[in-house]
Amino acid sequence: MDKRTQQEQRSTATGLSTMMHKRLRLRHGVAVGAITIAMSVAFPLSAFASPTGSDFGAGYLSEPAGFASASATFTVPTVSCGSSQTGEEAIGVMLQGGDEGTVYQQDDANALLECNAGTASYQLRVDAGSAAFTEAGVSPGDTVVASIFQTSSVVEATVHDRTSGYTWNAAGSPLSGTGWQWGVWTGTYYWGGGFVAFTSSTFTKCQINGDYLTYSTPIQYNYKIGNKTYIKASPLNSTGDGFKLTWI
Repeated sequence: MDKRTQQEQRSTATGLSTMMHKRLRLRHGVAVGAITIAMSVAFPLSAFASPTGSDFGAGYLSEPAGFASASATFTVPTVSCGSSQTGEEAIGVMLQGGDEGTVYQQDDANALLECNAGTASYQLRVDAGSAAFTEAGVSPGDTVVASIFQTSSVVEATVHDRTSGYTWNAAGSPLSGTGWQWGVWTGTYYWGGGFVAFTSSTFTKCQINGDYLTYSTPIQYNYKIGNKTYIKASPLNSTGDGFKLTWI
């Protein structure tokens, strides 16, 4: 079984993504330590004055009218694993496209943070259309540039580790047609295995469609289960293209 098939099965099993009432909706069960909690969150279209709690992750959700490109530069945080903890989350950029009721495609450019029976590991991941790769070459403290762009003929996801020098790329067929709803997530997000604790990660040079993140009117989210916040996303910086994620 190839890695793409494994990811598709994981996404189907958890009900990771659906489009509901023209809003990006993400459903899943997440594991924090030894506690597993099933929740869902429907992302609203309007901005909020303060962060909204989400069990999907922490960062910023943008829903542009059309999609051409998204990118972000971030530092890879150090993962802290419990003695027997197993879990995995993504950090970087994610794109979803679909229409009302259905997500037709998800593309990713990220680093995967993982605990496997208490042992931390780090990998780079790119998904674009039907092409997907999970590769080595990233370590805590590295600076990674994650980007996704789309034209009428191709969608391409790239991760470039500026510290190690590794670059991985996936290219596939884009969504075609008109009338799609787009969702761009910048930050850390659910990847099918549950969240793992980390130090902090600084995001800079975050752009949607060639302009600063702030101009896409993004919604700010903290990773929250019940009344407890686990990951905090700071407000955008003064130029509107950067923020910090902190496990608290």
